[in-house]
Amino acid sequence: MNCPGSNPQKSSGEVQFKGEAPSEEVQATAENVEKQAKSPLDEVMSQAEKAYAAYMEAEREVARAYHDNEMQVAKAYKRAQQQAYSNFDAAVA
Repeated sequence: MNCPGSNPQKSSGEVQFKGEAPSEEVQATAENVEKQAKSPLDEVMSQAEKAYAAYMEAEREVARAYHDNEMQVAKAYKRAQQQAYSNFDAAVA
């Protein structure tokens, strides 16, 4: 005979009263459902973090390339300037 307010469980034969903590099996199932519910979000967040990291690395590479290009242009300008000075000095002499 069941007491009022009780909820008999068919599979285990235990009685669980209202307000009593759920069984370990129910808690484990709830945790698995929660993990599955978070999994797609975690996956998307992980992909977003990887994409952002790749973007930042690409931005650094572009900045490095621009810097290298600026250095090459500056060296070419100095060489051209030196050549012009040399040509001028040769023409004057």
